[in-house]
Amino acid sequence: MKNTLLLAATMSGILSAQTVMAEDFKFEPENLYFSLGATVSKLDEDGFGSASGYQISAGYDLPYKFADAVHTAIEVGYMNSGTFDAKPTLVGTSIVTPGSEELDSLWVSGVASISFSDLTKMAGVSPSDPSSLELFARLGYDFGDDDGIIYGAGLEYEVTEQISVNGEIVVGSEVKTGIFNLTYHMD
Repeated sequence: MKNTLLLAATMSGILSAQTVMAEDFKFEPENLYFSLGATVSKLDEDGFGSASGYQISAGYDLPYKFADAVHTAIEVGYMNSGTFDAKPTLVGTSIVTPGSEELDSLWVSGVASISFSDLTKMAGVSPSDPSSLELFARLGYDFGDDDGIIYGAGLEYEVTEQISVNGEIVVGSEVKTGIFNLTYHMD
């Protein structure tokens, strides 16, 4: 119930802000981007090891900035956690292995990002041109096996105008995931 109320409040805020800005919105295909990533996840339940999986996602850079520096985007994606193998436990004189678990997630999130050069300018520091590096944060909802609010943060490095790599940590209801993505930007 608490997650549902938090999601409703978050989505209401986003929709209210977007409604005000929607008058100026025009879909631009060059604002699309697509990512493919490798994941390492840890299940919050005791007795399970970590798992390696993958993620695919698509996003859209929104044409809105806050304080002329914070960019916004919306993303949707799918993640397969890989298999969490249960750690063998000793029960009496026997070793018991209870099985394994695999989680699939379909998620949507809002993303806010700021380049290090903009961040240092806002802080009044003279940057040494870190314009290819961005800090980002996400807040969203997972509709899959790990359903509930998700949040995370990471760093992205622009390799070329169309290719970037990023690393991030995303926390869900039952799973904490480290993700390394390769992203293709349509622009």
